[in-house]
Amino acid sequence: MNLFQRRNQVRLTVDDRAVREALAKLPERLNERARKNGIRRAMSPHARALKAVATSAPGRGRKLHRRAIAAATKFDVRRGGAGPTAPLVVRLGVQYGRKGGARAKGRQRVFHLLEGGFRHYGSSGRYTNKGKAGRIGRDKPVIAATVGFKPGNRRFFNYAQSNLGRVMADITREVLAEARRLLANGGRRGTR
Repeated sequence: MNLFQRRNQVRLTVDDRAVREALAKLPERLNERARKNGIRRAMSPHARALKAVATSAPGRGRKLHRRAIAAATKFDVRRGGAGPTAPLVVRLGVQYGRKGGARAKGRQRVFHLLEGGFRHYGSSGRYTNKGKAGRIGRDKPVIAATVGFKPGNRRFFNYAQSNLGRVMADITREVLAEARRLLANGGRRGTR
């Protein structure tokens, strides 16, 4: 297993001998199908768990936004190159914009603020050009000092960090099971 982390992205490579041997026996298209279906099956419970993390998060603010974040939490499996034997890329997180779904309605756009934190500036006229203080002291420079930093809750990051090994084990197990299922059925779709 290779691990590479870069700014809220974790890149992993699954390398298991049993999986490699089972996938090598399949044609290219079935190989890709086995990997995709296995990854989808493995990631579904983790997507549900992240939705539960989003809705059960304590804190101030409207529950409406937390429900929208949960509704927009999704994963997708894509090719990371050309051809059916290309490595697959799995992304699990909050989809912004319309791809977040009709239930989110764009309210998930506060996720990065809740997760990562933000700088908080004062709302008085001393810090902005609004209000009486801003009009009276036009020739005085406006103070743009940071009042404070609101730390983020980092719930999604903590979930990913604590369940990394389980996710990898689930992907390995499900891809191997799907490859064996396809080998047993001769490439036809069968029951579980």
